Amino acid sequence: MVKSPATAQLIAIFGGNGFVGKHLQAKLNASKKNFAVFEGDILDVERLETFFSQNKPQIIINLATKFFGSEDELFASNILTTKAICECAIKHKAQKMIYTSTGAALGEPLAEVSYETDPRIPNTYYGLTKAIGEEIVEYTARSAKLSHSILRFPNVYGPGSEKGVIYAMLKDALQKEEVTIQGDGSAARNFLHVSDAADSIMLAIDSDKSGIFHITNQQKVTVKEIAEQLHEKYDAKITSTAQVNNLKSLLLDDKKAEKELGFTAKKKVIDWDELRKSI
Repeated sequence: MVKSPATAQLIAIFGGNGFVGKHLQAKLNASKKNFAVFEGDILDVERLETFFSQNKPQIIINLATKFFGSEDELFASNILTTKAICECAIKHKAQKMIYTSTGAALGEPLAEVSYETDPRIPNTYYGLTKAIGEEIVEYTARSAKLSHSILRFPNVYGPGSEKGVIYAMLKDALQKEEVTIQGDGSAARNFLHVSDAADSIMLAIDSDKSGIFHITNQQKVTVKEIAEQLHEKYDAKITSTAQVNNLKSLLLDDKKAEKELGFTAKKKVIDWDELRKSI
């Protein structure tokens, strides 16, 4: 936690010791912003209440999320924790909430590119829990008249990550000298560097805009293209397996974030040498 003048707003971070949270903390320290990271079980009512009572945060950043697990685990980690944080935020008169979400909250894309105005029709339980989390934040913001930012990320990658398509394929290229793609690998994705993800949160902290924002790198990358890059750089053999799902291209439009938050991704190209240090 950084100590700033008493008049500075205090930022409370939940999930601050995760992948994105660690990078965010570095940027908050560099900018000398006043923040506190919640430690422990968010569903521990007494611990959560003590944290809010002692710190009196004006800005709440909820990074806490669980990607994998049983439905009960996802429900508790992605819905009940958000509800608990929002209830304390209202009780202790917080001024702003920032909630990190995902394009998975939208479900199957209506077109190649998805927009903030598209309906939430999640097609995975993880996406469902994040969609409900978004609605809890929106309800809280309406009822308590809070400023709020819901930041939807695509696949986030970068140094320190130990999950995701990019990490898994790089690890296979280095350790097995082989990368595998499903089907023809033609489905496109956006991949967001963790530094850009943290930058978007920094912009949301200082912004007076509320709403949902798609935070992404507009570069379209297919799994096949990732495999080809790894083949060229590390001479990894490319193999393929049958397609196990019918995933289409999942791309987010970022024009609203650029216009209202001033966000534009800086890391346009995957730096394999940077990522290799994490393997």
